[in-house]
Order: sequence, then C-alpha cells, then structure tokens
Amino acid sequence: MTVRAVTRKRYSRLTPERERALLEATLGIVREKGYEQLTLEEVAARTRSSKATLYRQWGDKRTLVASALRASGPMTAEHADTGSLGGDLRHWLTHFAEQDSDLEVLVGLYRTALTDAEALDVLREVVIDRDFAPVRQAVAAAVERGEISAEGPAVAYLTHMLIGCLLAGPLVDAGDWDLDAILRYLDRVILPVLALR
Repeated sequence: MTVRAVTRKRYSRLTPERERALLEATLGIVREKGYEQLTLEEVAARTRSSKATLYRQWGDKRTLVASALRASGPMTAEHADTGSLGGDLRHWLTHFAEQDSDLEVLVGLYRTALTDAEALDVLREVVIDRDFAPVRQAVAAAVERGEISAEGPAVAYLTHMLIGCLLAGPLVDAGDWDLDAILRYLDRVILPVLALR
C-alpha cells in the first residue's frame, strides 16, 4: 500500500515525506496488532518522533488512523461500468482481493469494531462510506438498466453480503478462500439473490 501525504493548512511543521512515514507506520501497526492495540506512543517510538507531534497534528488515535486510511487511497477500484452488475462487482472484488495489506487493515478494524465504537466510526467513515461507494454506484446503474429492482428483498443487504464474503470466507475455508472462491460466491450466492424481485 502506498500512502500519500495529506496536505494540511493547520500545521506546517511536518514535511510531506515525514507525514507519509507517520501514516505508513500507523497502518503497519494496525495490520500487525489491530486498531485496539495501536497507541500513539508506539507510532512515535517506531518513527522516532514525539507524542506531542502526533497529538498536535492529529489530536487522537481515531483521527490518526482515519487520516492514514484516507491517505492510503481507496482500497477498492472505481466503478467500472462494465454494463452488468456481475461485471461491475467482479471488477470491484478482484481489485479488493488483490490488496492483501489493505484487507489486513480491514480485518483488524472489523475485529476491534465489534466492541469499540471508535473503531466502528473509522470503519464506517473510511471503508463503508468511501470504499464501498463503487458498489452503490453499480447497484444504481443496474437498477437504471432494469437488471435488478431497487425494491428487491436482498438489494439493501449487498454490503452486508460482501463484507461477509470477504471476512467470513477465510475464517470458514482458511487457505482455500482465494479470488476464485470469492467470485464463485458472487456468482452462486450474491447475484442470484439480488435478482429476486
């Protein structure tokens, strides 16, 4: 994952390179230990910076992690507009599944978000609202084409199904849950239920 520096008007002491290093270190710790175990003290130690710098720039852990995720760019591809819902979702899932380090961050946040409201806020803001936006665009395009009905009983649960596919699949099938398995799940489970009217 490549993290780009986030330009801030409020503080000018960090160079773009230094800010990028701090944000990359933050995501590295989330991958290794999960959101809950991340501390600003550890980010400071790993980057040989002071806690005061981190607090001055971001204020708290939630803002730091959200900033790191925003700076990393979307975990997912943009809406492909392939002409079919299946094609759009295959494009999105293929890109997502290839981002192994991003998926580790998502898994770490999800695990913590089950009991931590702060982590849940970050997950919703950056992942659900931003990275699942192409899924909502794909659904809107499919509805406009008449491919599915906006009132279909499963349409409102597409994000739930995709998260389940990405997070529960490896838990149930361990090493067998690869991109081929994800796309089979899409074809055999998700697309058929979305077609129900």
